[in-house]
Amino acid sequence: MTRQEATEFFPVYFELQDKKKGLYDQIAQLMHQQGRKENVTEAQYEEMIEKASGLRAAQEELERVYYEKFKKILSYKKIYLVQRAEMHFNRELLKIMNK
Repeated sequence: MTRQEATEFFPVYFELQDKKKGLYDQIAQLMHQQGRKENVTEAQYEEMIEKASGLRAAQEELERVYYEKFKKILSYKKIYLVQRAEMHFNRELLKIMNK
């Protein structure tokens, strides 16, 4: 990645990560709040699962929207390499956390 590409790419990339984290935090909060309650009805569980599913769908839509932005900055190969590096990083992080 050239310096110019990095200058353009990383602000957009970090913006995506911030938005994804916001959605993830909403899912986690939803699950945590519901899990602490007693006498939760099936309807309440259904509502919680539907909301969480909608938030996950929003994460996927963000990925698609930002992929279109990335294509304007980087080649397909470089986008692939970023995604592969991100996947490798996450895998290594999980290994460390599981020790």
